[in-house]
Amino acid sequence: MIEPTTTDITPAARPKRLWVKVTVAAVAAALLAALTLVLWPGRAYRPAAPMVKVSETAPLTPAMRPLPARDWGKVESRVAELLTTARLQQSMALQERVSAFSSTLRGRVERTFLPWYLSFGRRKLEELGAYNLYARDRLTEWMGGGRQESAQVKLITTFEAEFAKQVLRPDETRHTLRRIAQDVADGYANRVAIGLREIQNDDAISFADWQTFLARHPPLVFTDAHGRRRQVPLAALASPDPSWVEIGDAIGDAAIQRFDRLPSIIDLTALVDSDGRSIFSAGENAAIYFGSYLLYWAVLIILLRTGVIPFSIFSFLLGWILWEIFAWGSWIGIEYFDFEQTRARLAPVIETRTDAYLGHFTASIADSGPMGPLQVLYHLERKPQP
Repeated sequence: MIEPTTTDITPAARPKRLWVKVTVAAVAAALLAALTLVLWPGRAYRPAAPMVKVSETAPLTPAMRPLPARDWGKVESRVAELLTTARLQQSMALQERVSAFSSTLRGRVERTFLPWYLSFGRRKLEELGAYNLYARDRLTEWMGGGRQESAQVKLITTFEAEFAKQVLRPDETRHTLRRIAQDVADGYANRVAIGLREIQNDDAISFADWQTFLARHPPLVFTDAHGRRRQVPLAALASPDPSWVEIGDAIGDAAIQRFDRLPSIIDLTALVDSDGRSIFSAGENAAIYFGSYLLYWAVLIILLRTGVIPFSIFSFLLGWILWEIFAWGSWIGIEYFDFEQTRARLAPVIETRTDAYLGHFTASIADSGPMGPLQVLYHLERKPQP
């Protein structure tokens, strides 16, 4: 039987075995690190980026890029010429639109206002009212109440109110002028946008250089509808921009202000009746009207007293009816003949005065000068101040 033996580990052998364990652990750690780098490359070591300033890495805006060598002064001149050309074109467009609208107003006079104003029944009823007002004014004056002209004021007020209502239609006219102004601004914007593209293409300017030129150009300045100073970048002229709405509002408000400053009615001094007097002095014929009324009853009494109209009921009624037919028929015939003469003379006079008024209307609204409704476009042409 073999007896088991035991190995006696001396103190000198213990450090050697510890060194072996440390070596094995180091090799295992190295292998694990190598496997980690292979299986997870995202965690691999990357060298640190060099320290640089933020401004060196931030992208340059168009305004910060340098422009290449080129005759940019020539480009500036072409842009200025383009703005002037676009304004001149829209000035003609404004005149055409306003002239067309003026013709519409003229048509309202012929088709609506004159048939209403120069109708026999309406005119005679208006005159009857004027006779009563005139008689009341003279009675008030006779009683010490002071001289008044209620009849003339009433006739003029009616004419002005109906002319404005049937012809001018202020609210509708203001809306039309604002729409015309916005169309003019849109047309100006389209012409400028097309012209800027033509300049870029003709001079073979690259897109980047063109954007730099637009960004570095001083902003154009105009005054909006509220009198505030506005700036429009040149780049905004090359594409649709909300600025055009404000420019259109500025043109529209200027046109509306001119319309509101115009007289609200045509010149009334030339509107005369068949006797050469103003049609608004019809109340002065009150004496003739009431005198003819008294004459009517006086003649009727004379016919009764002379026996021309018998006192018997049947004969009286028959005679009275015949007298009424004669009296009223004669009056209507005379009045209608006189009215036809007046209408034949008044119609062309009203049309002539309307043409003069609308000519002034067109000249004022379509004024293409620097103080007219297109003043804002002149502002855009001014050399921008630094």
